[in-house]
Amino acid sequence: MTLEDEAAKADFEESLRRVRPSTEKTNISLEDFRKSYKKYEIKCSQTGQSKIYNHFFFFDNGNCYFNFNSGAVVLFYIPLFKERYGFSDDLSIRIKPKESDLKLNEESREVYAGILKMRNVPLNFILNSAGYIIDNSMLFSPEGTSGSEFENGKRALEIAGERYKPSGKETMTGMCAKSGDFIRGLLNSFNLPENIKYMAVSSRIDPFFHDTTLVFDINTGVWAAINSKSPRIPYNLVSKENLKKMGESYPNLNE
Repeated sequence: MTLEDEAAKADFEESLRRVRPSTEKTNISLEDFRKSYKKYEIKCSQTGQSKIYNHFFFFDNGNCYFNFNSGAVVLFYIPLFKERYGFSDDLSIRIKPKESDLKLNEESREVYAGILKMRNVPLNFILNSAGYIIDNSMLFSPEGTSGSEFENGKRALEIAGERYKPSGKETMTGMCAKSGDFIRGLLNSFNLPENIKYMAVSSRIDPFFHDTTLVFDINTGVWAAINSKSPRIPYNLVSKENLKKMGESYPNLNE
């Protein structure tokens, strides 16, 4: 092993110590990172005085890269190919759902109750339903937040204007981050197969950063995105046509 390899390994181990996976953010474990390590790249810092290591997992190559957001400065990337976006409607998976204590409205509760009885289910249905169950029950509101988060929430509602029309049946309040944590927690409660991984992705949709969920198959590299609660973006599982609207973290599939 070269000195460069030793330095990269030391950076990886130090970065891994700062990662604290939680089911509200990801189902990728520390052991998953160790097992799936693929390669690293070296980049110089802006001053040129130090080296920065980018670490890559699950796949060797891709044309779009997603940074694992652990709440710490950790340069862990999942490389994916934009040509592999979107799971087939024919793909079904086996789940073992556990009921979570969620404050849902009647419509969401009905969908959720149905899923709790299922064992074999289309993956796209599960992903879209996770978003629907939470977002259909949530009123987008900055209530309970403060500072810039509160101001951003107010501004988001102003930008959305009359496009955002609450149903009046909402049973909880929150914004995209809270919604995303609930969505990912719900995915975790479904006990997805080991090859299906999810993680939070923050994407800038001017003028704000927006919470989304990246879901990918570690065997095939096929992937998809779930939108979190937004007064501007009404869909749950994001279609190929709408992916370009999901901000800077996501590619335009037509380019």
